[in-house]
Amino acid sequence: MVGLILILLAGDILPPNQFLLPIAIILTLAVIVTQNENSSISSFLLQNKVSVAIGLMSFSLYMWHQVILAFSRYFLIQKLQLEHVALISIAIVILSVFSYHAIERPFRNKNKTSTRMVLSVLGFLFVVTTSSSLYAYWKGGIIRDVPELGITKTDAVRNIHAKYNARVHDYNKPFSHKPNTIKVLVVGDSFGRDWVNVLLESKYRASIEISYVFRPFENQDFQSRADTADVTFYSTAQRENVENAENIEKLGIDTSKLFVVGTKNFGINSGYFYNYSGDDYFQQRTLMEDGYLEKNEELRQKWGSRYIDLIAKIIDENNTVPVFTNEKFISQDCRHLTKAGAIFFSRLFENTLSKILKVQA
Repeated sequence: MVGLILILLAGDILPPNQFLLPIAIILTLAVIVTQNENSSISSFLLQNKVSVAIGLMSFSLYMWHQVILAFSRYFLIQKLQLEHVALISIAIVILSVFSYHAIERPFRNKNKTSTRMVLSVLGFLFVVTTSSSLYAYWKGGIIRDVPELGITKTDAVRNIHAKYNARVHDYNKPFSHKPNTIKVLVVGDSFGRDWVNVLLESKYRASIEISYVFRPFENQDFQSRADTADVTFYSTAQRENVENAENIEKLGIDTSKLFVVGTKNFGINSGYFYNYSGDDYFQQRTLMEDGYLEKNEELRQKWGSRYIDLIAKIIDENNTVPVFTNEKFISQDCRHLTKAGAIFFSRLFENTLSKILKVQA
């Protein structure tokens, strides 16, 4: 029991997640197989009125908790604090008590609810929920106009922003022999593709030729591209997996023409911003997800003048970053750039790009 409580309350400081689940299962089995009725302490812990009530309502608690947590984060709370958890827990318990007594118990009682009625109600609810879910899926999740994202429900397209990011794969090809162009190599994952879009939306688009590489170690002609490139941009990608100088050296990139593009983040979840209704809607700013600011500083210290610090251009004295350009979202998912976001950063880094590319601003 003590072990299970520790996992529940202090999971972050215990063994990694892949070990916590089997440990929890083993501890639960230990509680089940132990003859607890022979121990006054175990009997008190497991058979008191509170424990029994929690056990009876456990299915209702299970069904409600994720729903309430998800919608709280989507509509009301950007980052959960202790007081939020307390209020949410109270709401979950109240709803669970209601659903247990109003739904679960009556539907389990064969004397009050016939099998035919149960199947009829469940069948109706299945049709309603599945139909509405299929409609939302068919519409690509776009069930209302969101002008701040440049999307409308009448011409909804699935994965519109992911496709904008993914179009960069078309540039995964060797440089041509086109004269009078600056050869720009971009290496990285989806963050690298964001940077390609920044370059494509910049005023220097006509002066450059871009070659993009997702997995350089798997690309047979990567070395020739790296040798041909006038400038190489390397994306830091995920903050937990930043390539270091040793890996750059393994790739054979000439560090004299290398620039490392910084990480970025625009909060924890986008739903909170979508559903905000204040008069200062377009002035919304947010703290970044934990760890991003620290990682950005670590990278800046490591790469110095070769580091393109995206966050430094947008952060304020309160360590918050903007959500909107003017009236358009910078990011649809708090990670990647919309087209408006790419244009926004291309303007911010106009002078920086001019110096790096050695072209007239």
